[in-house]
Amino acid sequence: MPKRKQNGTKARELEGKSPPETKKKKESNGKSHGQSDEVSSLDFLSPENFFTSFISPCSATEFMEQYWEKEPLHLSNRNALISAGDIFSREILENLVETRNIEFVRDICTSCYKNGERKNLDGHGRIKRAQLKKLMEKQNATIQLHQPQRFQESLWRMMELLETKFGCLFGANVYITPGGHQGLAPHHDDVEVFILQLEGQKQWHLYKPLQELPRTYSKDLSIDEIGNPTHSLVLKPGDLLYFPRGVIHQALAVDKFSHSTHITFSTYQHHTFSDYLLSGLPKMLGSAYDSDISFRRGLPVGFLSGSKLDMTTSSTLKDLLYNLSKRIVPTQEQVFQDMKLSFIANRLPPYQAQEAVQEMNIRPEGSSITHMRLKYPGHTCVVVAGPPNQTIFCETKHNEEEDEDAESDEEDSDDDDEESEDGYNGNQKEDVFHVYNSISNNRRIHMMVQAETKPVAHVFPMRLLETFRRLEEAAGEWVSVKNLNVEDDEMLLGELVECKYCT
Repeated sequence: MPKRKQNGTKARELEGKSPPETKKKKESNGKSHGQSDEVSSLDFLSPENFFTSFISPCSATEFMEQYWEKEPLHLSNRNALISAGDIFSREILENLVETRNIEFVRDICTSCYKNGERKNLDGHGRIKRAQLKKLMEKQNATIQLHQPQRFQESLWRMMELLETKFGCLFGANVYITPGGHQGLAPHHDDVEVFILQLEGQKQWHLYKPLQELPRTYSKDLSIDEIGNPTHSLVLKPGDLLYFPRGVIHQALAVDKFSHSTHITFSTYQHHTFSDYLLSGLPKMLGSAYDSDISFRRGLPVGFLSGSKLDMTTSSTLKDLLYNLSKRIVPTQEQVFQDMKLSFIANRLPPYQAQEAVQEMNIRPEGSSITHMRLKYPGHTCVVVAGPPNQTIFCETKHNEEEDEDAESDEEDSDDDDEESEDGYNGNQKEDVFHVYNSISNNRRIHMMVQAETKPVAHVFPMRLLETFRRLEEAAGEWVSVKNLNVEDDEMLLGELVECKYCT
């Protein structure tokens, strides 16, 4: 293992510029972005705009090239950018405990770390406001609230944009720690971490990873196991700290403040090339087993009698792995689709989308449609042959004559009337495709459900497939109806698509 640095250093620090009325002279111990850089308010116009403002004054390009999965970054002097009251605070937590059924373990964990030992202070059942106050003020406990985006709309809005930007699930935890105390032992995580300081201040120490970009999180670590810090810094309200998975860390709330509040946004858990291949290997092996007899042949007689793997068998296995690698290309699209559907099934719904659905596309009387686009391009996936066990809402249009014919056939067999598992009747006369989406996902269970969640889909007739393909490729940009193979009476496609009209 490389020799550890003997003295703590500052993480690379980029400093924003405060507005004139709040600007204070302060020293920068790291490299500064310069006096021309100015932190503006968070920009919610698009996922790209939001991320750019979220990591301001660092540019998105610089962040991805120099820091992402590589090294820590500290963004400071951003108090003009972040308002704790709009994101989260101790007061918000106290109100949640007062008005919601917030339970120990499921929603909140409590602990303290002292003299090299972490102590769990969790109770049972619903936590009361008096218990919360006692835990913090008498027992010096750190309060960890799981997935606060379930309760706080501002976090829902922020994290939905981050999920769309990264194409990956984001989780969050709020940590509130009494001044002068620490809640967790030194450890490392299996996720990329963005830490946003909201109230008070917190002293952070970062340590060299035991393994770069590990797949699993660590146990509580001792000082003897981690050595001296490679980075030391203090986070103030508005500051953002990023570090890659595997970076060992611990933090102490600065004692001159009553408490410290920060939120940790985490992502990229099990989202690696290795995980992608792990998902695809069973499919590749299944295909090879069915089509190539060499994969079905038995192991050599006496295979387990020897003390080690013989050279002939080793050579055969290498040949089989080489042949297996040729099947990656035809398999990878299915793996990609499976991963995307899982993402859509479990991600946050679009911010306030369910409220917007009530408005739908109100078409002005006597108007015609000129342009269309997907309302939520990061929340939809067009699939021609959908997985069989999904929840489906049939959107195929019927005219009145078809409906009357259907009513006259009520005495047909039960088998004819029952819907198939993928949500449309077996008597449909034309082929269909599925548009899976996350519009109706429940944010109240976001990142809280361990069981597999299935994506929801709308069903459309195959004649609209090319239309949806083009809208999907446009990624939210307007597309002229002149470029879409769709008739006017088929264009009111509900909550997935919005239109421009002219009279």
